[in-house]
Amino acid sequence: SNGYIPAPLDLDSMVLSQELNNFANVLAENAHNVWAAKRISEGWSYGLSKDADNKRNPLLIPFNRLCESDKQSNLVTAIEGLRTIVGLGYLITPPETDTVSGLSRANIGIGKLRTFRVERRGAVTSGTAYYEV
Repeated sequence: SNGYIPAPLDLDSMVLSQELNNFANVLAENAHNVWAAKRISEGWSYGLSKDADNKRNPLLIPFNRLCESDKQSNLVTAIEGLRTIVGLGYLITPPETDTVSGLSRANIGIGKLRTFRVERRGAVTSGTAYYEV
């Protein structure tokens, strides 16, 4: 052991709203797409098994074709990121419009684009953390 002891924030009691859970799915898919685009730009391509020497990876497929455990890995990261943001006292609110900065549902492939504005509010430093709707 190298002596490292992880100390994540205690967010066990925090439950995200359904809207933020849906947003987590969008974040998870985007994280996979960012990872895949980077790998492809580095010369990686799809392969039946991972082969670092020949730059092949079976996960270089669309997010919706990943097995549930691979989707879940991205989703857990997205959910924990959102729980951390909310737990630190930021508010995430949806935009009033469906398009932002020239992005649209058509050119990013998401059924309904939502922008979430993050604002800093009082951070939860003790007790129970929660998300207010």
